[in-house]
Amino acid sequence: MEITPTFIRDREEEKMSTIIVQHEFEMVEMTTMEKRLETCRNIWQLLKTEFNDLPKFRKSKMVIHSQKTCDSDMGSASAHCHHGNNQICYQQKFLMTASLESLASTTAHELAHTKIKSCRHCKKFYARHNQHWNFLQECKKNGKLQECWVETMQKKQRVKTILSSQAKSLIKIDKELKAKNELIKKHQTKIKRSETLIKKHEKRIKFLERRKSRLE
Repeated sequence: MEITPTFIRDREEEKMSTIIVQHEFEMVEMTTMEKRLETCRNIWQLLKTEFNDLPKFRKSKMVIHSQKTCDSDMGSASAHCHHGNNQICYQQKFLMTASLESLASTTAHELAHTKIKSCRHCKKFYARHNQHWNFLQECKKNGKLQECWVETMQKKQRVKTILSSQAKSLIKIDKELKAKNELIKKHQTKIKRSETLIKKHEKRIKFLERRKSRLE
């Protein structure tokens, strides 16, 4: 059982109130896709030991392609690279069936894209890709590539969240305050519109009064 403090701002007193929330976790086995993705992450870190100019390894930069993780169409590709932030997305079906060599080849290919951005598949790109691939072949001979393969791995998964009575009360108050603030904003907007209309009418009245005085 883990206890995690969560904070909610008291809008009236302008201070932070602490809510104690208890999260219960258990260790579960990763899915095949998640384990294959971890393998690709290990390959990135292995390549990084030889090619220091590769982007800094971040776990979040290698993802399983979905609508939540990527706004581009995967098509029939096994993976693709986003040049803007160096994120690499892997196709779900590919991860389910890929061998270690296929994962290594695809990862070497996509990481080459992170360095050669001036062209898609030119001679310069393939020169870099081949450097990655030749290094991985050497790693295969000495067993380092095989060490990247994730056969079994567990992850922490939340199974239960328990809120204290104080937490439930504060969350309810916070929701009510949010609703009230939204209502206040709407009324303030209406008031501003009304004030603008009043100013327009006042200007119109003054104009008409001046015109009337001239005619007299």
